[in-house]
Amino acid sequence: MTRQQTPPAAVTQLEECLDHAPLAVQQSLVMTRAPRRTFQRWAALMRGVPVPASSPL
Repeated sequence: MTRQQTPPAAVTQLEECLDHAPLAVQQSLVMTRAPRRTFQRWAALMRGVPVPASSPL
């Protein structure tokens, strides 16, 4: 996210999503949180979906 100059608010949203992801997702991403957040995925297909304005995310 640093290389892409992601805005701080978007970083916070992404971190919240990853922190609350189901355990199976966290394990499949081989996530680490401290001292620096990282995750690994050799290949992924992701699809964005609209989030309602009323969403807490």
